[in-house]
Amino acid sequence: MKNCKILRIDLSSESVATESSEPYTDRFLGGRGVNSMLLLEGLAPGTDALDPGNPIIFGVGPLAGMTFPDGSNAPLHRMEVTSKSPETGLLGSSNIGGGIGLAVRRAGYSHIVVTGKAKKPSYLWIHDDQVEVRDASQLWGKDTYDTEDVIHEEIDREAQVICIGPAGENLVRFASVRHKEKREARSHSGYHVAPHQGRPEDRCRRIRDECFRKRLPTSAVPCQNGSWIGRASRRPTRSMVTPP
Repeated sequence: MKNCKILRIDLSSESVATESSEPYTDRFLGGRGVNSMLLLEGLAPGTDALDPGNPIIFGVGPLAGMTFPDGSNAPLHRMEVTSKSPETGLLGSSNIGGGIGLAVRRAGYSHIVVTGKAKKPSYLWIHDDQVEVRDASQLWGKDTYDTEDVIHEEIDREAQVICIGPAGENLVRFASVRHKEKREARSHSGYHVAPHQGRPEDRCRRIRDECFRKRLPTSAVPCQNGSWIGRASRRPTRSMVTPP
């Protein structure tokens, strides 16, 4: 995936690093393929699913953010979330629709890898190159609808939010990660990786919310063979708007 980056965040040290995604995207397909390889590389054998060493990985495919006329909830634009499942102890990977995948891609990232443990309830704020670990104490205990409302009212109404609720905070093993858009909830089971995000003791095991602000138009998303993709996407668009 040309001109895209992998964002790595360590919550323990609050450190942030980026690297090119091309060594992975040239060999593995889509969000799920690269996510699986990143998990294989980053997970030590025997690591417990709720251990800080178990990464949680958010990834989008190579066509996310392109001008294909299939809507943001179509497979091209979905976000894949991958980790070792707290319920099965095996690979946990599923995907979620809405605007979150587009927002990640427009921020310049193809994949986000989160490891470590925060010192207190926290959320990640990502706005292009600005990445911050922020205090989420005011969000702890809220459901996913209220959480997103608070983010929109207090921080940014254009933010895209993916979050957990009280079930994830209390380590319910079948809890899900949620993203809603215009009051429509979109659930990601991820083979139940939500408990992995919500350890509620003196450490916040994972992020409480993840916000991505959409700023760039779709045409600004860089992509290999982008001109060909643009031409291909216009053909079905014309057929849909032209009367038979």
